[in-house]
Amino acid sequence: MVATSDLTFSFLRPVDLDSGQLVTRARPIDVGDSLGLAEGIIEDGRGRLIAHATSRCFVLRMNIPARAEDLPQLPQPRYGTPDPYQRPAPPPLAAAWGKRPFVAVVAAKRRGELSLAPCSQLLGCSDPTAQEGMAALSLRATPWLTSPAGTVYGGVLTLLADIVSTGAVATTLPSRAICSPLDLKVQFVRPVWPDGRALRATATVAHRGRRFRDRPRRDRRCGRQDGGAGHVVDGGRRGAVVGVAGRCRPSTQRSLAQTELEERRDEMNVLIVTFPLEGMPEAVYSRACQELAPRFAAVPGLISKVWLADPATKTYGGVYSFRDHPALEAYLASELFASLAGLPGLGEVTVHAYGVLEGPTAVTWRASNAAA
Repeated sequence: MVATSDLTFSFLRPVDLDSGQLVTRARPIDVGDSLGLAEGIIEDGRGRLIAHATSRCFVLRMNIPARAEDLPQLPQPRYGTPDPYQRPAPPPLAAAWGKRPFVAVVAAKRRGELSLAPCSQLLGCSDPTAQEGMAALSLRATPWLTSPAGTVYGGVLTLLADIVSTGAVATTLPSRAICSPLDLKVQFVRPVWPDGRALRATATVAHRGRRFRDRPRRDRRCGRQDGGAGHVVDGGRRGAVVGVAGRCRPSTQRSLAQTELEERRDEMNVLIVTFPLEGMPEAVYSRACQELAPRFAAVPGLISKVWLADPATKTYGGVYSFRDHPALEAYLASELFASLAGLPGLGEVTVHAYGVLEGPTAVTWRASNAAA
């Protein structure tokens, strides 16, 4: 059996609900009598690399029966509700983030006005705390979180450390700004037993700024970088069980969409924008669209815009076709797009850019124009 000593993640791109099934592959680099080193990658449903990781493990020799029949038989518990991952997911908090800074979001969670993020609810996290430069969160060590070795799984502790490290950086950002983790290094100090007592994860911003160039340091004379450093405490009984350091890239919601576009610059000319109506009557929205249509018709490089509407779910938006990628990028940087994203009564604006299969598109495009 193995026990993880440290774990290092490098994140290459974000994962969203359109990423498809995630696949993880790992291989051993070197395994000795007492230590092992491995590396792994995570890919999305399109085969794009999401993250790279390395792990160093202790090799443990244990007396485990060779036959399954010789293992102790444990009764399987029965529950009256589905497993958590089978229950309906709670709504995301992006709309709340777009209207207030992160510290205010956490304060609303403590007052019960907002729920915790879906992943935090899945783990059973509680008692979030945030102030500028610091974030903290609690997690009860239960048997649900254990590995085959019977201790709380190191990946759970890593996720807890990542949540508070990213949250610490988020406390320094204004509203309508988010941050993406670039890398995360976790060092495991001692095992955590599932005794039901609370773990407390705390992270502080060690160095902050607009972009990253160096690893974060515990330097209160803050320069111009953003990095989180923190630890997880085992119920206050034996001190830290996990030490963590990580870096995040601050960015606006719009610049994240532009980052994805830059990766696919040569092929992009279709954009799909969707958003929910939150407080704006549909009749008012329809009149506003009619008034705005001439302005969209005058957007340079825009071939067409199809206005989307799903009254059943109150989801609206548009499908844009642009002559080329620079025209699409110019629209995302325009005042017209910024005014749309900032309209009162609209929820979170979701932006997806897509490539075009030129061969079959040319055939169907000619056929539709001929029929017209």
